[in-house]
Amino acid sequence: MITFLDVFAVGEQKVLLEQFEGHVVGFWFLGPTRKGKLWNRIFSRKERRAFDLMKDMRSLPKNLRQVFLVDESIQARIGSRPGFKVTILPDPWPIQCMAADKVKVREKYGLPLDRRIFLHFGSTDCRKGIDDVVEAWQNGRRPAGAFLLRAGRTRPRLVDRLLSLPDTMLINRYVSDNELDELLVAADWVLLPYREHAGSSGSLSGAAAARRPVICSDFGVLGDRVRNHGLGLVFKHLDVNSFVDCLCEACRLDCEIYSDALQQFSAKNSLSRFQEILRSEFLKLLAKASR
Repeated sequence: MITFLDVFAVGEQKVLLEQFEGHVVGFWFLGPTRKGKLWNRIFSRKERRAFDLMKDMRSLPKNLRQVFLVDESIQARIGSRPGFKVTILPDPWPIQCMAADKVKVREKYGLPLDRRIFLHFGSTDCRKGIDDVVEAWQNGRRPAGAFLLRAGRTRPRLVDRLLSLPDTMLINRYVSDNELDELLVAADWVLLPYREHAGSSGSLSGAAAARRPVICSDFGVLGDRVRNHGLGLVFKHLDVNSFVDCLCEACRLDCEIYSDALQQFSAKNSLSRFQEILRSEFLKLLAKASR
């Protein structure tokens, strides 16, 4: 069994796999999630590497018999053949129901009690859409009553911009798992305005575990999951005006209308279900090996 399968699929590592005379099982945490336009590949080394990786994934080593994915978008981009199996795993969040009191958590972090809080957490690379969030708060079009909570290590170029925004709190440091769970409870909505991100996101599972609806773009797996399961609002991809419209709508809506759908999604992506599926698949492999 190997992890980070995409690392082993190119160059010398791929040659090593092809020489192994066994039954190889892999976990695919990362993988090619976009086709990459020719124009972008000409000027971007990152785009060229992603494109080359996609080509390599179309012809995987013959002794690779099974892979585990948490992102069904990857399944459509890899080569298939007889005897090769793809298993889609749930995308779990460690805590499935967060019972902390919202008022007490807000008081603990000095957050306003009478505002609609929108949480953006994690990294601040361009893919996470933090620039669109800042633009929405800067241009004055955000709805009255909206409060932005940004949590996690933040790139220096964004710190001053965030600190200058009205109705905003920045927690610019590593946020522990327990703290993140509390901040999810403190929030009313979770912002996932990803840009050109075709794959899944564990952040959606975190929001569902806290029963907090999300706002994300209509692009890729994330947009499909939110729209198909009724987990929040979606806006037009790469369109800040559409994003602002969703912020305004979120301030008008009762978040409770999403609770049942969020609970169901969280149950489908529970840690216990992840373990159950994984255990079942490996028992099948052991049974085959013992024949």
